[in-house]
Parts: sequence; structure tokens; C-alpha cells
Amino acid sequence: MGPQGLTGPAGADSTVPGPQGAIGPQGPKGDTGTTGSQGPAGPGVAAGGATGQVLRKTSATDYATAWVAPAGLFTPITVTGSRHQIRSTMIDQLLTALASQGLIVNNTTP
Repeated sequence: MGPQGLTGPAGADSTVPGPQGAIGPQGPKGDTGTTGSQGPAGPGVAAGGATGQVLRKTSATDYATAWVAPAGLFTPITVTGSRHQIRSTMIDQLLTALASQGLIVNNTTP
């Protein structure tokens, strides 16, 4: 056998791709980006209000609110009777008070 010859020229690129390799490991977490600019002020809570008042929706419109006294929500009541009668009366009074403030829509008993 004779001596080895010189390396030949490179062949043309293959037109048949090889199989996809395995997915590599996840890289390290990147640096935190810069802080964005300040956005516009939101509607927030309506200004005003007095001690003891609550913020109440005045309509279905977004941000439609007003400061109101929670009248009727904490009116003392006197009830007598069995525990069941007392609980029933208290629940009725509470539902009535909540309905009068628009805090519940349906005050019906099944």
C-alpha cells in the first residue's frame, strides 16, 4: 500500500437536515430592567367624607361614588322571643337596612 494522499476539497452542504438536537438547559435569569415612567393618576377614592361616613356607589357608571352616612345600617332594635324568632327578626332587619342603602338588590324570602 502506498502513502496517504492529501485531504480533498470540502463537499457541498447537505440538503437533508439532520435530526433536531435535545433542548438545552435554561439559561441564568437576566438582569432587572429599568423602571418605567410614572403613569397617569388613577381615580382613587373620592375626596372628602367625614368621620363615620362610607363610600357608596351612586350608579353603575365606573367611579361614580359619594360619601354617605350609613343611616339605617346600625339602628338598634329590640327583639323578644325564641332564639329562632330573634335570629329571623335580626336577619330581616339587616336585609331591610342593607336594601335601603342600595347594598343588596333583592330582599326576598323563599
